[in-house]
Amino acid sequence: MGTVWKGAVNRFVYMAAALAAAAMLAALLLMTGPYDPFGSNSRLKMQIAQGQSLYTARCASCHGKKLEGQPDWKTPLTNGKMPAPLRIVPKAGMSLS
Repeated sequence: MGTVWKGAVNRFVYMAAALAAAAMLAALLLMTGPYDPFGSNSRLKMQIAQGQSLYTARCASCHGKKLEGQPDWKTPLTNGKMPAPLRIVPKAGMSLS
């Protein structure tokens, strides 16, 4: 009886491992579609558009339309405030437009 029971346990373990592997493979295949972080989410697109509009209205006058900053940004202005720093160069593939 002990050998039969041991064989049944082994079959169960192998079956469970096979099922887990199949589930992981299926999940992996479902996740490998094209990457689109915003997709059709119009709310996120609307928030991005609002952020761009806000930046243009409130920030671009000092920081520039394309984040170029101001020259000599390490020296305080006559009013004591610091000028907008120069833009950080984006990594390859990034876009600021």
